[in-house]
Parts: sequence; structure tokens; C-alpha cells
Amino acid sequence: MKKFVWLLFLLARTVASQTREPLPADELVASGKQAYTNDGPTAAVPQFEKALAIYRSENDKRNEAIVLGYLANCQRRLGHLAQAADLAQNALSMKEALGDRDEIGKTHNQLGLIYWDLADYPTAIGHFEQAIAIGKDLADPQLEGSAHNNLGLVFDEQGDYTESLKHYHRALELDRRAQFERGESDVLGNIGGVSLQLGRYREALQSYRQAFAISERLGLKPSQAEDLENIALCLDGIGEVDESIKAFDEALRMSHEAGLVKEEADARRGKAATLAGLGRYDAALEEYTKAQRAYEGAQLKRELIDLLIEIGQVYELLGDTGSADRSFHQASRNAEKIGNGAGVIAASIALGELERRRKRYVEAEGYFSQALESARKIGDDGNTVSALIESARNDLDRHQLDIALRRSTEAGDIAEKNGNRPAMAFATYMHGEVQKAQGEYRQALENYSSAERLQQELRDPELGWRILYGRGQALEGLGKDDEALESYKKSVELVEQTRAALGEERFRAGYIEERFQVYVALVELLLKLSRPGDAFFYSEKLRARAYFEQLGNRSPFEADSERLGRANELREQIGNLREKISKEYAASEKDRHGQALEMFSRELEQAQVAYEAILDKPDDTSLHSMTGPPALEEIQQLLRSDTALIEYVVGRKSLSILTVKKTSVDGTTVSVTADSLETRTELFRDLVTGRKRDWIEPGKGLHSLLIAPLEDRHLLLGVDRLMIVPDGVLNYVPFAALPSGPTRVLGDSFVVGYLPTAAALAAKGVPNAGTRTLLALAPAESHLPYATAEVRSIGEMFPRGSLVVAGKGATKTLFKEVAGQYDYVHLATHGSLNRNAPWLSTLQLQPDGRDDGRLELHEVFDLKLHARLVTLSACETALGSGYF
Repeated sequence: MKKFVWLLFLLARTVASQTREPLPADELVASGKQAYTNDGPTAAVPQFEKALAIYRSENDKRNEAIVLGYLANCQRRLGHLAQAADLAQNALSMKEALGDRDEIGKTHNQLGLIYWDLADYPTAIGHFEQAIAIGKDLADPQLEGSAHNNLGLVFDEQGDYTESLKHYHRALELDRRAQFERGESDVLGNIGGVSLQLGRYREALQSYRQAFAISERLGLKPSQAEDLENIALCLDGIGEVDESIKAFDEALRMSHEAGLVKEEADARRGKAATLAGLGRYDAALEEYTKAQRAYEGAQLKRELIDLLIEIGQVYELLGDTGSADRSFHQASRNAEKIGNGAGVIAASIALGELERRRKRYVEAEGYFSQALESARKIGDDGNTVSALIESARNDLDRHQLDIALRRSTEAGDIAEKNGNRPAMAFATYMHGEVQKAQGEYRQALENYSSAERLQQELRDPELGWRILYGRGQALEGLGKDDEALESYKKSVELVEQTRAALGEERFRAGYIEERFQVYVALVELLLKLSRPGDAFFYSEKLRARAYFEQLGNRSPFEADSERLGRANELREQIGNLREKISKEYAASEKDRHGQALEMFSRELEQAQVAYEAILDKPDDTSLHSMTGPPALEEIQQLLRSDTALIEYVVGRKSLSILTVKKTSVDGTTVSVTADSLETRTELFRDLVTGRKRDWIEPGKGLHSLLIAPLEDRHLLLGVDRLMIVPDGVLNYVPFAALPSGPTRVLGDSFVVGYLPTAAALAAKGVPNAGTRTLLALAPAESHLPYATAEVRSIGEMFPRGSLVVAGKGATKTLFKEVAGQYDYVHLATHGSLNRNAPWLSTLQLQPDGRDDGRLELHEVFDLKLHARLVTLSACETALGSGYF
């Protein structure tokens, strides 16, 4: 955090002569200045306002102008920048009318800081340069030094650290000449800030501790809070995370007590970053949200840029790449708009990493190269290291191993020089990753061990699971399968510990997405070791946990009236916004209001996120405490003797198939890459939906990979029923349609069913087959042709105990009231998948006076259904849009 030097409280004088007694207003000013210095602006404002009223009543223009400056400073520190600018401008006009050069210089200095906060750098520079000129003319080293210091702040934000350091060192020289300790402390802090910005943590820590010693000796609580925040950032940078959090908490306490809005937000942001490094993502996001509200309320654009990047990085770790992308782009736009060079560099690195995750390696390299060139140009070691590490990851993904090794080595050298322990750990890990890819397994293990020693001090779970996973792969490469198995298991434990601490289901699901590869590695190794039962356990471990969390980890609205009321309020807001957006799109393109549409869409997204957060509130008494999937024996007891449960696990280079029957479990490995499976599936689906006969050959190819290996090993002899548990892209394969002969498909030989996890059998059991009652609905709202004829035709197949409703009577209200009474449920209507807020995915039923007719996913989980079969009949059901 940067520190400005403010002279008004230190140098301003009232017009009282040395011979008269202090006036009441003078005493109020003195009291206000003391309150500000010791306790912060909130305590000072009432004293200054009382003094201002007295000076105005006495027509004392000079002291009125001075007190306006004091109030401007207080409002600035409280985050009210527009009000501060108005007060300071009024003070400047009055001082110029009086011709008081000393006071004019101080107010130019003050206005420069206000415009610096507003990120209006040209205006800020103009005011600081005028203050410097006046200070030099008056031979006032304090005024001149403070303006030099504050001008350095502007160059810092523009990434010109050479220029900013020139001004800081000039300010330090002037302050020491004038024996101005307060100014010396602030300048030392800003010199430390440059070192911190450049990733030179040990240099920064030394400067900040010198600054803190002065502010502590002078009893300056606001300055102590700022110094503590910066010391905490340095401690985090060198890996002393416990001490860092303690320092942040103390800074938070002091800032809050002093009413320092910006400083309190800064401390929250710094603490959030440290918590995120420890894998405490929920707590981090909570602190980030509070800091963001403060920054936005105070219009602190510069701080908001850094915060948006950090929030985006947390979203990215949790798999919410859409939110991450929006945060990074917003930060980049804001940084470019205000000329914040460091912000542009950091946003470029973040956007490049997103492109790498999307396998758009050329685009990622473009971002990294641009960031690296800019960071090196200004001597920004911190962003240089980040750009080098991310570039090395991109090179590794592209198999450019020599370049990756060179970049990871350079990153490690720079990080070690600056004592940047998190960067040292990640660069060492990357070195191991490259060596593993080169087949140098022993050297890779040495680097993993070095990285792990650093990681244990940092306690960063993100790096921790990666090291353990990489070590397992290297051990496998050396043929040390048992040791590799243990390393994989420890990696899974660390992933699950971090995942379990996440409050929102969408984050738990997103967090596991990239880390699923560790489970895949375990399954593949266990099959290689001929341990299919254990492989099945780990395949189910992840699926079952997610399944039970979706079903059980939610508390009912009825138990929380406040939550119910807020949910209904948000639901109504979402409905109104959808209606407004629909009306805009219904208009011709020339008649649409682009700004309104953008605003409605933004508000809709915010409302959906808030609504989903309420829906996703965990229930401590739910199945969240489940320790693992059901035992294999329990699953086998639920299977009929003519049934085979086939569970697939898609790896990067091979496909694992687990076949579970009543008395056996078997594992099969098929050599095929995940990319090949995706391409084959996409081609097959496109040809089928296009009604082209060419679909048969691609279908046979999929059959040869997915089913034929089991038939070749006679694993399906005596089997009439297949329960398919797909994985990844295989969720989009219609197994029953796979050609199995010249004129036959798989569905001709087997009854084919699907499960999200084998554990679903244990959770739901086998439905009662004793009755045959039907509920069939075809709402008019869906506008599906032939839907009414469809449900009536199906109704004729169930002559007794059936309820068939078409048109306006097919309401959501009716469905929720009666659906639990039927054995078969058939819905001929539209479904919509909401990828940003999955719990808000819907089925469209008929609206009525009580409801809008949208049956949302979270409501489906709350239904008490007893049906043997539920059918949704619409276009491309069970698929959603954009399946690839």
C-alpha cells in the first residue's frame, strides 16, 4: 500500500497572534488535529465542523479555508472522494483570493492526492508540480518533499518505477534535512512499496519496518495500520503466512477503529490473498467481497483493478472460468483506461493462463510475451516471474521442453534473489514437471522434494496436490508402482480436504474438474496392478461424493423464513429481468436499447448468482458427512444376475472400463486418447442428428472402443441388461444406438440404462414394479407441436390410474402436488440448461396465479417422487445446448 505525505495538519497556522488567548475555534481545530492523528478521520470531523461554523460566523476567511482543507482530507480518508474534491477546490479558491502562497501550495498537494485516488493522473501531476514549484520558491523543504513523494505515487501507478524512485529519494533527502520524521516514515514506506511491487520482498520488509518504527514512536495509529498491512504482504511473500495473517488482523483492527475505509479494505484484500494461498477459498472470497464493496463505494479504481485480478484467480482455481474471464477483462479495461501499467501486465498474465486452460496455446503465448516484455522493461520482478512460470506451463503443454526448462530456471533464479518463496516453490515444481516430461525421473523427484519442502512452509494446497501427483507419475516412470500409489492417494486426500471446505456446490464441482486427473491416474495404476476392486472404489469415490452432495447438502427453505423471503424476492427479480430482456430481443434490431439490454443482462447475472448462493446453503445434518462411496459388495448385492454395471473413466491417453456383476468385478484398459473420444463422439452425434447414413461407421468405431473389448473377454455372457455409468464426453454417447452388427444396434441385444454413479443404486434402491400409474403433462406454454397428441397416445397405454393433462391445466402447481403419486411420469415440454447457474436450469410447465411455471433444478431435488421412470420429451433432451 502506498503512503502519501499530508502537510495541512502539520504546518497550517491560524491567524491568532502570539499575544492573544486561543479562541474556541482554535481549540476545536487543535482537538480535531489531535483526534485525526491519534484516532483517524471519523473522530476528527465533528471538531472541524464546529470550528468551521465559528470561523464563518466571524468572517475569518483564512481559517475557514484551512478548515475546509482539513475536512477535505478527512472525507478523502473516509472514501468520499467527490466531496473531498469539492471541499479542497473551495479551499484553494479562498486561499488564492487571499494570496497565501504557503497554503496554496499545500492545497495543490492535497488536490493532487485526491485526483490520484480518482486515477486522474494528468490532473494529479499538474497539482503536484505546482506544489513542488511553490515549495522551492518558499524554501519550504516539507512542502517540496511531500509533493515529490506524492508525485512518485503517480509514476508508480503508471509502472515507471525509475521515475518514482527518483522522486522518493529526493523527498527523503528533503525530509531528513528538515528533520520531518512523519514525512520520512511515509517516504520509506513508498520506497518499500516499489520493492514490494517488483517482487523484492526482503528489501520491502526492511523499508516497511523502518517506517513502522517511526510511526510507532510518533504514536500515529493510521500510519501504523498502513505499515502493518505492508509488512503483512511482505511476510506472505516470503512464506511466513501465520505471521502475515496476524499482521493483517491487527491492521484491520486499527484501520476499523480509526475509520479508515480504504486502509481497512486494503487489509481485507491482503488477508484474502493469504487465505486463498492456504486453500481457504470461501473465507478469501468473503474478505474480497467486503473489500470490493469498499473500493467501489469510494471510487478507488486503482485498488479495484488489483482486487478484480485476485478474485478472478480464485474463481479460476474453483473452475468458474466464466466469472474469472469477466473479472480479468474488466481489470484489463480499467487498467488501460487509467494508465495503470502494472495492472495491465497482471491482467495479461491472468488472461493468458485462461487461454492456456482452454488449450489455445498460441493466444496464451501472445498474452505472456506481451506481459513479460512490459515487466522486464520496467524492472518488475514479481510480474516477470509470474509471466515466466505461466509461459513455462504453456511451453510444457505444447511439448516445447527446452524453452520451458529455460523459463522455469530463470523464474526460480529471480524469485530466489528476491526471497519470493511462493514463486521459488512453483518454479522448482515446474522444473520437475519438465524433467518428468523429458523422462529424467530421478532429477524430477529431486525437484519435487525441494518444492515440497517450500510448500510445507507455505501450506498451499494447490501446489501441494500438484507436487504429489507429479511425484506419483515420476515414480511410475521408474517402475516404483507401490510408492506411486501412495503419492497419488496423498494427492487425492489433499484435494478432498480443500474441496470439503468449500461452501458452494458449484465451487466444489468446479474445483474438482482439473484435479480429476489424479483419480484417473489412481484408477489406471490400480488396473495395471490387477486391483479392479480398488480401482472401482476410487472411480466411485469422486462421483458418489458429488452425487450425494447434490441430493442432500441443502437446507430446506421452510426452516428459514428469512432465507425463504430473500429467495422469493430474488426469484421475482429474475423473472422480471428475463421478461425485460425478452421484450428487448423481440424488438427489431434497430429498435433495441443496447445499454438497457446490457444493464438487464448484468443485473440478471448478479441476481442469479445471489439466488444460487441461497439455494446452495449447506445443511450440516445432510449427507455432507459421508466419508466414502458404498462398498463394492453393497453395489453387487443390488445387481440382478443378468445385469452388468459398466463404469467408464476417461484418461488423457487411455480409457479404463470397470465391469461389475453380481459375483465379479473386472477392469479393462483401452488405448485411446480423450481428444480422440471427443472427436469421434462429436462426429457420431452430428451425423445422427443430421439424419445421414454415414453415422454407422463412426458408430461402429465407438462400439469397438466402448463395448467390443468387454465382449472379446466374454464379460457380457449371460447379460441382458447394461447399466452404463459414463464419464466426460461419454455422457453424450447414445449407447443403445451403437451398431453391434450388420443390421443390429446395442439396444437390440440389451436393455440399456444410465446412472450418474453406481452409488445411486444404493441411495434409491429398486423401484416397486407392482403398479402401473401414469402422470403425463403437455403445457401450452412450451408451444411444442404434437405434444398434446403425444401425451394422450401414451395415456392410452395406461388405461387405469392415469392423469393426462394438456394445455393450460398442466401447471407446475399441479405437478408438485401430485407427481409423487405416480409410477410413470411423462413431460412433453422444453428444458433449459443454465451453465452459469446450474441450479436454475428449468423445465417449462404452465404458469398460473401462484407460480411462473418454471420448475427449477433445485426444486426437482426437493420432490418426493416414487416413479420407476421419468421421461422428458423435447428436442435433444439430456443434452443441453453447446455440448462440446
